[in-house]
Amino acid sequence: MIKKKTLPNVGEYIVAKIIKIDPAAAIAEPLEYEADAILPFNEVARGRIKDIKDHVRVGQIVVGKVIRVDPLSKTIYFSLRKAHPQEVKRKLSEFRMEQAANKILELLANKLNEDYEAIRKKVAEPILKKEVSLYKAFLEIAKNPELLKKYRIPKKYAEPLLEIIKERIKPKKYEIKALIELYTIETDGINRIRKIFEEIENLGFEAKYQGSGKYYIRIEGEDPKELERKLKTINDIIEKYIGNGEYAITRIE
Repeated sequence: MIKKKTLPNVGEYIVAKIIKIDPAAAIAEPLEYEADAILPFNEVARGRIKDIKDHVRVGQIVVGKVIRVDPLSKTIYFSLRKAHPQEVKRKLSEFRMEQAANKILELLANKLNEDYEAIRKKVAEPILKKEVSLYKAFLEIAKNPELLKKYRIPKKYAEPLLEIIKERIKPKKYEIKALIELYTIETDGINRIRKIFEEIENLGFEAKYQGSGKYYIRIEGEDPKELERKLKTINDIIEKYIGNGEYAITRIE
């Protein structure tokens, strides 16, 4: 992973690897920055600390909040004590995603037998001019390859990049399952029910008759909001055709 030459601001979070433990502090290597990092004794944990080694160990990866930055010595002072658990979780997730994005760039460089820095300049920089996160951009491209065109990456890089993205990133799938119970006493009830389920299937649902007026439906997709919208649309479809009858839709968790 290529490290940043800049330094973080006070209040930001960093990911660091503990490389040495002294009585007064732990020395760490920031994994995103070309700098040194120090975790002072009194910033290791809340409460009374007897031995810093009771809280951190050499080789451990930690996430801390930046409390001071010395630009002359390029040293980052950080705290575990002041780090909020939710922010730690968020930062670690972001870091892992960017690691995954950088791995994709490395694979592309190897595939094309080119220098990593050249690949980063030709591929990552055009994307980061428009997006905050390289990984999130790759994720959206995995969902919709057409999005790659908006970054105007040369074809030489774009096509193999898309291949690697598809291999490495699998968009999360969401699923909705439900049971529909319905009946109608209209004389053309069979045709009405057939039309209901034709439209439900046109939305992308699988539908299976379970007997006794019960139908199992299922849909899968990458956009949970879109799936919920489709589920709500079923009410409108049934209302349109059921006529003199009743129905119930029960979500299956």
